[in-house]
Amino acid sequence: MAGKKQVTSPAKIKLKISEEQLFGRNANIVCDAKKDLINRIKDCITSSKATIGICHRDKKNTKKDPNAQIGINSDSLNAVIREKLKSIESLCFETNVEYGAFFERKKKSDFDFSLYDRMYNYCSFWNYNNKRSDLKKIIKETIQDRDKSDWNRFKKEYKPKNNTDVVYRGENCLNIVGEIQMGNWGLLYKDIFRLLRAKKSPGVELYIYVTITGFLKDKLSSSVVCFEKAVKEFKELMDIIEVPVLVLGVDIDTYDLNEFKSAHRIVQQAQQA
Repeated sequence: MAGKKQVTSPAKIKLKISEEQLFGRNANIVCDAKKDLINRIKDCITSSKATIGICHRDKKNTKKDPNAQIGINSDSLNAVIREKLKSIESLCFETNVEYGAFFERKKKSDFDFSLYDRMYNYCSFWNYNNKRSDLKKIIKETIQDRDKSDWNRFKKEYKPKNNTDVVYRGENCLNIVGEIQMGNWGLLYKDIFRLLRAKKSPGVELYIYVTITGFLKDKLSSSVVCFEKAVKEFKELMDIIEVPVLVLGVDIDTYDLNEFKSAHRIVQQAQQA
């Protein structure tokens, strides 16, 4: 049912981090440096109950599992996790890579969430573009109203000049980007391509990939990205990716089966009406 418009009915669940896998050279060092953030991400995902959408799955054989037709809408699950992460003030959302730098946009972007130092980011942006003849046009296109305060602070502190690179004067910065992915499995390769593009400029020191496993995997379409598929692909492509990757497998910790059944009946009635 992934990618199709689904009728849904709400039910409550509590999530857990069931599995995790870390890949890449110096991955342990990077994760240790940002362990507080990583722990906060895990805590946000697993703390308190959340409401997701129950949908109908076209399962013909229900002998092994009489509840096989009860499904979970992936979009609702994605939205729940994203909303939980928004309680972390330091995180940015819907982050795009444009002209060698990160920018938050109000539409679906390259990365679901990110953490980066804004002055370091504008240093990267300036050094990537300062020798271009259309520099003014690029600045006008990319520096939107929400960016202007930090951009003006960058200009005041660094006094950038055309054709001249600036040197970042802050503390060592780790750019972290992340994705919440439980869509069609083909999106995994798009995610990896976006990571490779960002790796060169502005640079990525850690990629956090949140996906599903266990019971959640069984309740979503078989064609969606899951922990096992993600781990397999990242493991095989690490020589190309090079960036440390932390894959988190999210599963259901607790739920009420009777609530699931009731929500599913409502969906069936709505589809038959």
